[in-house]
Amino acid sequence: MKTQNNSTSVAPETGGNKTNGYYASGDHAKQVREIAGREIVEPEIDKPALRITAFTNGRAGESGVRETAARNFGALNNQHVEEIHGVLEMLEHAIAGAGRHIREISNGMNPAKRYIHTNTAGTPWTRASRVLFWFFIIISVVLLAVGINTNANVLRSSGIPAFENLIAAYLFSGIPIALAACLKGLFSYVQGDSRRRVYIIVVWVIGFLFGVIWAYLFAEIFRGITQSTAEIVRSLTEAGSATAAPNSNWVFVFVAIIAETFLSAGCWLTAQTIAEKHQLEELADNPAYLKQQKDLDQWSKVQHEYVQLRGCLNGKLQAIENKSRETKTNKQR
Repeated sequence: MKTQNNSTSVAPETGGNKTNGYYASGDHAKQVREIAGREIVEPEIDKPALRITAFTNGRAGESGVRETAARNFGALNNQHVEEIHGVLEMLEHAIAGAGRHIREISNGMNPAKRYIHTNTAGTPWTRASRVLFWFFIIISVVLLAVGINTNANVLRSSGIPAFENLIAAYLFSGIPIALAACLKGLFSYVQGDSRRRVYIIVVWVIGFLFGVIWAYLFAEIFRGITQSTAEIVRSLTEAGSATAAPNSNWVFVFVAIIAETFLSAGCWLTAQTIAEKHQLEELADNPAYLKQQKDLDQWSKVQHEYVQLRGCLNGKLQAIENKSRETKTNKQR
């Protein structure tokens, strides 16, 4: 009885070799084909003698015939069965090793790096688009400049000796620029057009809300701007002071910093979006990603072949077991 297996195994090369002890990779196809193709050995049967033994000894004779058949068949095929179990154990290690390769390669693959993105000239710029682009750029810069100047003047008026120096006050007021740059930098990590649009909208909404709060605080703190002289005198007489509460002052400064940061970042991101609309994006295959995909496909093929070889050997074991039962039955008869 012969079982043929025509599958072949292709083991990926690792460091110039076709084997790797840790991953138990290798080519077991030849060995499996040799074992699977080996004939099942059957012992010689003296059917007349067996019939006489079974007939003269009754049930005990039939049982003896079956036991003798099992011993003879096992003695001739035990080595074959042990070889099959040994190769099956090696295949289990090989399948596990290929699986580790597949998991490592899959975990290292980033779908976002499937292509290399390059920009080329796209839709021609119109006068309106150029004006809109530079409008947002200028507003973004002006917002940051105004915020830095305001913060610097507040610091210089604080009476703290360290901020009496003009340069020190302006340098210390540069945090809003860093915050706006942070929002712009985070935008580069957002993948997908829909997510990028959501990100820009969120930045604008936050900037708008803080801008509205700033406008309310400005009107609340500097309400004297719209009062007549008589109203100012009356309010001074009733309140005894024209200055705002300290809590209102620090909240006003905080809201102003957050508002100018998000509004400036929103203007810059909008200008970038306008520029991107006038560029065409070309995609080129990423060689690194293609190499990873090739390795993944190769190891997946190896694992599939090892599974097929394991199935072939399990089928051989089943054939030996069936042949053993068949031998016992024939000898019983």
